[in-house]
Amino acid sequence: MLNIKLMRRILLYFILISGSVNLCSQTAFINPNLSAKLVESKPSDFIKVNIVFTNQVHNGLLNAEFKEQNVPVNERSKIVIRKSMQLANTEQEPIIKLLNDYSNQVKSYKRFWIINMMTIEATEDIIDMLSNFPAIDYIEEFDNFKGKPIEIMKGEVGINKSVGGIEPGLAAINAPALWAMGYTGKARKYYSIDTGVWPQHPALADGWLGNYEPINQAWYGIDSPTPVDKTGTHGTHTAGTVLGLDPATNDTIGVAFNAYFMVSDPIVTTVSAIKPLPDYIDVFQFALNPDGDTATTNDIPDAINNSWGISGESHDTSICTGYVTQMFDAVEAAGIANVFSAGNDGPADTTIGKPQYVSTGLVNTFTIGAVNGANPTFPITSFSSHGPTACPLLGSLQIKPEVVAPGLNVRSSIDFNNYASYNGTSMAGPHVTGAVLLLKEAFPTVSGEEIMLALYNSAIDLGVVGEDNTYGKGMIDVLAAFNELSLTHTPTPPSLNSYDMTVSEILNPISELKCDQLVSPKVVIKNRGDSAITNALITYQLNDEPTYTYNWIGTLLSGDTASINLPSINALGYGDYELKIKADIDTNFIESDYINNQRVQRFNIRTIIGTLPYQEDFENMRLDSSEWLVKNPDGMTTWDTTATWGLNNSSISATMQLYNYGGSKQIDELISANITLPAQDSIFLRFDLAYQLIHIVIADTLKIYISTDCGDSYNEVYKKFGLDLQTHDTLSAQFIPLYPHHWRKDYVDITAYAGNDVLLKFVTVNKSGNNLYLDNIWVYEGAEPVNIAENKLESLSIYPNPTENNITINTKNNSLQDATLEIFDLLGKRIFIEKLNQKMNKINIENYNSGIY
Repeated sequence: MLNIKLMRRILLYFILISGSVNLCSQTAFINPNLSAKLVESKPSDFIKVNIVFTNQVHNGLLNAEFKEQNVPVNERSKIVIRKSMQLANTEQEPIIKLLNDYSNQVKSYKRFWIINMMTIEATEDIIDMLSNFPAIDYIEEFDNFKGKPIEIMKGEVGINKSVGGIEPGLAAINAPALWAMGYTGKARKYYSIDTGVWPQHPALADGWLGNYEPINQAWYGIDSPTPVDKTGTHGTHTAGTVLGLDPATNDTIGVAFNAYFMVSDPIVTTVSAIKPLPDYIDVFQFALNPDGDTATTNDIPDAINNSWGISGESHDTSICTGYVTQMFDAVEAAGIANVFSAGNDGPADTTIGKPQYVSTGLVNTFTIGAVNGANPTFPITSFSSHGPTACPLLGSLQIKPEVVAPGLNVRSSIDFNNYASYNGTSMAGPHVTGAVLLLKEAFPTVSGEEIMLALYNSAIDLGVVGEDNTYGKGMIDVLAAFNELSLTHTPTPPSLNSYDMTVSEILNPISELKCDQLVSPKVVIKNRGDSAITNALITYQLNDEPTYTYNWIGTLLSGDTASINLPSINALGYGDYELKIKADIDTNFIESDYINNQRVQRFNIRTIIGTLPYQEDFENMRLDSSEWLVKNPDGMTTWDTTATWGLNNSSISATMQLYNYGGSKQIDELISANITLPAQDSIFLRFDLAYQLIHIVIADTLKIYISTDCGDSYNEVYKKFGLDLQTHDTLSAQFIPLYPHHWRKDYVDITAYAGNDVLLKFVTVNKSGNNLYLDNIWVYEGAEPVNIAENKLESLSIYPNPTENNITINTKNNSLQDATLEIFDLLGKRIFIEKLNQKMNKINIENYNSGIY
């Protein structure tokens, strides 16, 4: 092990660029922080930057044209997307050519179109060249702006569930008045930009868009590829306030309880996990085209609920103009209501944070303060941020927030099946988002901007007379906003449910795992309308494989259901699958809700391993969904692969990094392919294991299960924890196996399962003890297989160690045929490689970071 004590690193190659231009002739403005970084960097350093182009779609003017020419709302988003994509494609193409021409100096790049902008990781010379492109206006560090962690502020402990009840905040905004008229947010949807969500919560499950559409149209994961929430389940709480309703108890916690929602998860709860602003741009861009088809608009949300902010002083005016405001203008022009919680930095003045303080229009951004909704006078809370905006504006544009809503002791959904009261403007904003959905059902052809203006203009004045920097225009009143809109628009009658065909359930396949490719769908359809349904065209499809159709003929009266066995189909591959089933009635009939016509079932088809021996060494693979399936119930730390040492012919192992795994007793699973065991004697499972016990009180556990029925049931065949699990007894936090004696071979006799197809499941039970590693998993019959023959190495000599300048590596009497020397950091990243052709090798390491290698 090598200890290097200096703080800089160098890439071991040099590049010459011809035709570069001196910075003094640049046309783009380079952010001062980036300028300083460029001065300090080396020619071979890679620097990640944002480049913003001069030409941008002027979405403010475009929105004005839409309103002047009465462009239908569902056409506006198409125009915004088309113009934005066309401009970005045209102007970014020369940059892409440059980056491809100098690909050895470019590590990565990402393109945006909601803003004409790119992120690029490249050398200083490339950034220098970019600064001289006339099309580029501004260059800054990639993380020049960062989000900030959300603070969970718990309210008073009260009732967990309320059978048949509604929350005081819902009554305070007058939502029951619209419910009484028949408006419940039916078939409308919003986009939650938050910490994530637990979509299985009973108050949210019916509204989760992922039950009806492919997961990539319902979940845009930044931190997790699958829908989960973070510690505190902030996103689950805010979603409940927008649309939560538990149908089993009729516990109403949400404003628009028949609406749907989609989610992204960029917001975090710790400083170490905060995201740079480009991640948020990515999240907003998704909102304008979730299904990837620019010709459709029914995939676009009606509203976006935001509980995030940008770190830094609230008096900083750096984003009062620029690409953030351009992004918000694009969202507004597309017809989407963009709702922001004001922040919890009150009661001082000018505490509205970034980007909430942006004001390019009366309701852009639409910033929400928090009041006590249980008090009939609606007093402002002590934490609610106050205006005015720090941006140099006049009149109403200077006043923040725009309106207020209940944000004190708001009870809503948390975790998988619980409820809690939270405080914050993050609790107030969702009341407004839910109000937008109610009004959007009543006025589906009205833009989000108009709906927010109605809420703004009809709000109940609080505090000093008129608009002020504490309450804004005042407390929202959904009925008053409805009446305001009715003055200029004719409300659409609430759904009479004349026709509403639903796919209410998929009965087969029901298991999460399948061990064959034959799929025999069974589906339940239901008539939720008032008129009889006598036929339906059912289409069904696995992933993007061929689509199949089935004509159903029968009679479904109002409330009736029918179970239908559809003809079987064969999957064309293995791994994760989505089965989409859709039922359509006669196109002459208009349905009240088209989202619930479709339902999606997700499952995994295991790869088949037909012969033994079977070996997995994890060297050339990631833990994908076809051969090794990872199950991560809590969405936190889980099975992965990483660099290890001490095993012959092995540099990558499977691992559970348990040392820093918060919480206790979480279970994470690693499930094998479907392995055929012959009907023979002496069948064994063998694997290499590395684990170091820190203390018996925090002893982690490894279990192994075997299933003969494709995961429907499992038998435990191995369990070790504490001293029995330990393979190395020298205390070491963040244990990484480095030497052969850190590893142990374990064997499990699985002869009892001979003649079956089996799944193996490796399970860790977390106690935050220390890291665990698996490698060289073998399933075999008879005599133990022999690994590939290897040269036995005589121990190398490395000196001086630790060192600050140079090291000498003595290869002694080892054969150097085809030998290379590689140096890795603790993360497994290779930072040095060199062919070895002599016994004594001197390496200069003074430019590497201090640390252990």
